[in-house]
Amino acid sequence: MKIKELRKKKIADLHKLLKASREELRSFRFSISSEQEKNVRKMREVKKTIAKVLTILNTKQKSEKKETGDQNLNNEIKQEDNKKSEE
Repeated sequence: MKIKELRKKKIADLHKLLKASREELRSFRFSISSEQEKNVRKMREVKKTIAKVLTILNTKQKSEKKETGDQNLNNEIKQEDNKKSEE
């Protein structure tokens, strides 16, 4: 899955995709160890997908915190201005 596609998804969808990818990786490891699967390269792709999803989740969560932090800072400044104007 491409990064552009992942960025368009919501956080809940990304968590679902992450859970599914981790489950796929787990089952893939078992199939490789029991020699049912020969295509080991697929494991690399699944790991990369997991890394992409984690990166996007991390950036989205940081941007949300930054937005709420900026809003809180603006509210504090407004409250201080109101206190000064009342005095």
